[in-house]
Amino acid sequence: MDVTVPDNFWEPLRRTIVTNLLGHLPTPPESAREPSSKPLVTYVSRQRANARRLLVKDHEALVSAFKDLEEQGVCEFREARMEEMSLREQVELAARSALLLSYLAYSVRS
Repeated sequence: MDVTVPDNFWEPLRRTIVTNLLGHLPTPPESAREPSSKPLVTYVSRQRANARRLLVKDHEALVSAFKDLEEQGVCEFREARMEEMSLREQVELAARSALLLSYLAYSVRS
């Protein structure tokens, strides 16, 4: 099946969810009013958590790879620790991010 949708297909839903959670759509600070042509990539780090975190070497390799991409001008990169952010800050960051990634561990025990 080949389905084509506009690039901004999810935009109305994103705007509604963010507005309902925050009461407004976040705007960038004055210094960043010019729209960036680079997507914001946000890695939700869980390295300080007791569970569901990457091995140290894997975490460092992932962060290093995204920082290299940022230096090459491919993207803007942000490593976020959501447990240190307010709900408002978390929603604003997620709303601005083109790609949001984190580690998810799931195990089934018999």
